Amino acid sequence: MQKLKYLIFLGLPVLLSMYTLKAHADLQTSLNEVVKGLEEKHSQPLGICLKISIPGSKKIVIYQSGKWQQGYAWSTIKVPVAIAALLKNDSSENRELACSSICQSDNFASFKLLNSLQPETVGGLRPVAMQSVETIIRAAGDQKTMMDQEYSGLTLWSLEDAATFMLGLQNFDHDAARFVRDLMMNIDSKHCFGLGQIHGMMFKTGWGEVLAEGSDDNYTGYDCRQMGYLALSNGGGISIAIGTTSNIDRFSLEGHEAPSDEDEFDKSSAFYPSFSKGREVLSDFTSKIFLLLKKEMNL
Repeated sequence: MQKLKYLIFLGLPVLLSMYTLKAHADLQTSLNEVVKGLEEKHSQPLGICLKISIPGSKKIVIYQSGKWQQGYAWSTIKVPVAIAALLKNDSSENRELACSSICQSDNFASFKLLNSLQPETVGGLRPVAMQSVETIIRAAGDQKTMMDQEYSGLTLWSLEDAATFMLGLQNFDHDAARFVRDLMMNIDSKHCFGLGQIHGMMFKTGWGEVLAEGSDDNYTGYDCRQMGYLALSNGGGISIAIGTTSNIDRFSLEGHEAPSDEDEFDKSSAFYPSFSKGREVLSDFTSKIFLLLKKEMNL
């Protein structure tokens, strides 16, 4: 089934390179219809931001739809963290950590990279490290996102700003960015749902349980989000960010600790149903969106 999905989308980059943009309103209307239908089908909020760069010009066409437009960055923030760390010290150790952080979404590896930017804390925080990561985000064109000063993964990152970052990331011309971009093309196979279904997609996924403000055990939902970039054969490209929040079965959480990185992939985990639902929804979402793009772009 996975191979079949890859075959379906195998020719997409070449086909999209032949695309002449239809009226913005036409594609936006179709996108709204697809997203609304999927939100109703899955009974949960969805969101998308598409930024399409037109080859031979500086024009960027933007499409947005859905109720889910901003959330915690979760592991998607590991991308600018890895770049910032490698820019400071492009050592073999940092490259190994970046590989684990991006390809396997290893939290501890990402923490070590962040720690390398500022080993000593100030009042329990690492403002210099967070500023270094924020500098990478700004350089990619996202002028709005502010790093959470305590936990990088709890940085609020809108889909539009994440799509802007992915678009700008393609313009970084240094070894650190090139290395991280390559890693994003070689994500662990078990993380290859959603955008990972699309052949040639550079992407990163983030997920996590959302706590009610001020609570340590009142979970309000489970986020799953992705950001990616698909290069077109003629020099253009599609930057995309998608996200959703699944419900959490509170009864299944009794007696369970918060999960580690790998627990979500364990069917015995209390959070597995919510994580599995997020994967299912984003995979369905991605398939429908890219079929829409092929149809609406007069291919």
